[in-house]
Amino acid sequence: MSTNNYTWATKILEEQYPEWNGIDDMLAEAIRTHFPAGGFVLDVGCGKSSPVTAYKRQARLIVGTDIDFAEIASNHDFDALVASDGASLPFGEKTFDLLLSKTAIEHMREPEQFFAAVHRVLKPGGVFIWATSNLQSLPILVSRLTPIGLHRWVYRRLFGKSLHIEQFPTLYRSNTEQVADRQLVAGGFRKLSLRKASWPLYFAFSRPLFRLMLPVHRWLDGAGLQLLQVHLIGVYQKP
Repeated sequence: MSTNNYTWATKILEEQYPEWNGIDDMLAEAIRTHFPAGGFVLDVGCGKSSPVTAYKRQARLIVGTDIDFAEIASNHDFDALVASDGASLPFGEKTFDLLLSKTAIEHMREPEQFFAAVHRVLKPGGVFIWATSNLQSLPILVSRLTPIGLHRWVYRRLFGKSLHIEQFPTLYRSNTEQVADRQLVAGGFRKLSLRKASWPLYFAFSRPLFRLMLPVHRWLDGAGLQLLQVHLIGVYQKP
């Protein structure tokens, strides 16, 4: 039985670039480092799964929010689920010790309002871990400039299934290292770390192209160049 391109490319990536650290690896490291034992944790835009739920037994409460409740209604890994827009989080001030947002900021019309809401609901000393698209990388820049029809084609080639239009639009209003850092610092946060990660699987819609680009990824990653580093991963703290 044939496999979809994503499954095939993941196996090749594990075999030929085992030292690769992507968005999930970096988020897992940040969560492990900053997870508050016995604390309150919030995942904004949690979707159907979340890396914070791996620590459920160590937390006092883990809450997941998403703008589409139907997307998360069947998720039983959280202690509570709330339908909410990120810019208006329905929680009291100084409630959470840790807040995660994975690949949601690029869809926000007013990311600065979201950062203000995060600052409000975090306790002093609380940590905000986030990941979003890096507009200074070539794949994300091309993605921004191409029509939705091409996105659908690439997604179908990569995963073997259709892309739902509701996964877009992506607005990229806080999607460079400089802009995100400026907005967060202006919003009262202190930077602990801001890293970038590549995702070679972007090119797996074409198996020959994926094989061609994999050594290019390894070289660019080793040189610290962001041409193909499609994700920003930040760890910021409320003083």
